[in-house]
Amino acid sequence: MKEFALIKALRCMLPPPGPGVAVGVGDDAAVLAPRGRPLAVTTDTQIEGVHFRSEWLAPAGIGGRALEVALSDLAAMGARPRAVVVALQLPDTLPGRSALAIMRGLIARARARRCDVLGGNIAVCGGPLALTLTALGELPPGAKAALRSAARPGERIYATGLPGRARLGFEALSRKAPPAPFLRAAIRKYLAPRACIEEMAFLRARVRLGAAIDISDGLAGDLGHILEESGAGARILLPAPDDFTCACAALGLDAEACMLGPSDDYEILFTARERHVAPLATAFARRFGRPLVPIGLITQERGLWIADRAGRARRLVARSFEHGA
Repeated sequence: MKEFALIKALRCMLPPPGPGVAVGVGDDAAVLAPRGRPLAVTTDTQIEGVHFRSEWLAPAGIGGRALEVALSDLAAMGARPRAVVVALQLPDTLPGRSALAIMRGLIARARARRCDVLGGNIAVCGGPLALTLTALGELPPGAKAALRSAARPGERIYATGLPGRARLGFEALSRKAPPAPFLRAAIRKYLAPRACIEEMAFLRARVRLGAAIDISDGLAGDLGHILEESGAGARILLPAPDDFTCACAALGLDAEACMLGPSDDYEILFTARERHVAPLATAFARRFGRPLVPIGLITQERGLWIADRAGRARRLVARSFEHGA
């Protein structure tokens, strides 16, 4: 399918834009009419063979995954998605129906997130399939963005879900492991992540958070970003759940390394005072179907330390996935 025919087909797929959009698809640029709230802006690229594998995902799943990954950055800042523009780099061998299916999946997830798709760009080339999304989100009235630099000594570190599950799912797919129940859930976590938009809104409405970041590259590395920006240190304890440990062992993986290392979890890692978080932990688990995961403590002393059950600590190098490394 040629470029202009593809654009015409995509326009037919898009629902009318919501309030706050003065000009949608069809002109050289979209025009937003801000509603008096600060806007958060982020850009993310997903490349076949680097961030996903087309043999593991249907085209619609590729589009939906790319949308959720981009919105995860907005969630970490405490913003609600407002609009997204999409730049598609399509291999010249990709059938037009596959390109339409990718966008159909992206548009479906955007509709579920009440996020307008306002156009973008299409390029056809000999390279890999790639999707670059620029997403805009609104902060709640009177609210400030959640920042990496706001962690303070004495705050506890939490995650909105278990770190490392996506890594486990990736390894299960790579090794073609038999789909045991826990592995099936981990595979879903890798293939179809969900940005923690509602989770972050729930927390910010009830707790004064310190720092926040989405776990997109791995727990140790992303926590390291918080520590660097906040000028602080951390002491963590990671008792892995039994089912996670057993699933890792079945694949010949170390559970601690899976929890700490590169993993596309897209959970939110945040800091807050324990006395503020403890009273709402039950309500969080009831609403979202999973508990908050205690990770550790922010310290005055610089560096990242991990303790075992006996209290012995060793220093960690905060490593995560890094392009070009």
